[in-house]
Amino acid sequence: MMNIERNRRGTHRRASGNKQIFRVMSKIRQLDRVYDLLQSPNPEGYTRMQIAKCLGIERASVCRRIADLRDAGKVWVVGKGIDPITKERSERLTSNLQVAMAAQGKPVSREVKVEETGRLF
Repeated sequence: MMNIERNRRGTHRRASGNKQIFRVMSKIRQLDRVYDLLQSPNPEGYTRMQIAKCLGIERASVCRRIADLRDAGKVWVVGKGIDPITKERSERLTSNLQVAMAAQGKPVSREVKVEETGRLF
């Protein structure tokens, strides 16, 4: 009887540990998908709701991933306007440096360090 209880606890502990690993991997996948979409050369940028609809991710999760990218300095606001989906005022975002500089009316003259994967740092 004692071994059965120990096995149940161990199984439960392993299962909860795997859940935590799954959540971290899910966050990383979502972050990569949001970043890759924002890298596209869309001159208008994307609103949070457009990103959520394109990727099939909840809007709240998209907002969290954008906050992470903003903290890392990898996302810029291209402009503000009306979101075509929600009809509310929203920011248009991009992680493409050329689009961001063009939106500000500045020429892209500074050199940017790009990692082998193509990410800005």
